[in-house]
Amino acid sequence: MSEQESSPSPQKGRIRDARGRRVTQIDPVVMHYLHRHDVIPSGPLGEIAREIGSGWAIQGQFLFTGIWSLALICMAIAHFAKWGGGLSVHPRELRLWLILLTILAFNLTVVWYVSRWIRRKKIRRVLISHRRCPHCGYDLRNLPFDGTDGTTVCPECGCAWRLDEDAGPASAGTGSS
Repeated sequence: MSEQESSPSPQKGRIRDARGRRVTQIDPVVMHYLHRHDVIPSGPLGEIAREIGSGWAIQGQFLFTGIWSLALICMAIAHFAKWGGGLSVHPRELRLWLILLTILAFNLTVVWYVSRWIRRKKIRRVLISHRRCPHCGYDLRNLPFDGTDGTTVCPECGCAWRLDEDAGPASAGTGSS
């Protein structure tokens, strides 16, 4: 039974914890915009969401590539139709346009997946720096490290994460006065 629990469905597994288990990841920016403060209180959630950002810079690359592809498709249609002159295309021209459109579709796909990967990585990094579990949002401050592999196990969901003792804003206020 434990093997079935540790092997998630392909749609649900987004990131891996420190022990290699595939888990879903929360998105604090979406939670902040939807006023979902049931997992993370509103103060820390707002700070985390501001640090992550909306992701428009990464999504802008995808948008730019999409506009470029739309312009290339319009140029291909205009070239093939000759603006009402009918479709009289030489096979070499058709192959060239098909190659260009294939390259464009490949680039669009790569930009989409890379932007999603970068965003997931940034969300995980920011949540761990704020001592929050990237899977469930549980507060991981003052939890002990596991002696065998140096991870901190979330008591809420069981995911293991590597927390640096000297990194993040959570350790700045933990010094003795």
